[in-house]
Amino acid sequence: MLAWTIYLSFLGALAVLLLPEKSVRGARVTALTSACAGLGVSLLYALQFKPGPELHTLVKVPWIKSLGIDYHLAVDGISLTLVVLTGISAVVGVLFSWNIERRVKEFFAFYLALIGGVYGVFL
Repeated sequence: MLAWTIYLSFLGALAVLLLPEKSVRGARVTALTSACAGLGVSLLYALQFKPGPELHTLVKVPWIKSLGIDYHLAVDGISLTLVVLTGISAVVGVLFSWNIERRVKEFFAFYLALIGGVYGVFL
């Protein structure tokens, strides 16, 4: 479930880019919705998290089998804290950037892509 923080951010960036050029308000609302959804997912996971010494694997699937490379996302208590803080800062960042007037779509698309990358770093 926590892996959806990454996916929601990148899907939000794509949705912002697919909006019509003149839809400034739509870009802002889409970015805020995506950031709030990521924060909500991280908070829901944090509320049901059972701390322990081991990593909680979220996703582990083979990616490049010939090289033994897997797509592996896992979380522990420290990284979960950082994921929740990323969600909070994502929402706050969108709200503080609400008055951006030039290239709004591009700004919020890149911002959401950045947030998706940060979620990925902590997972």
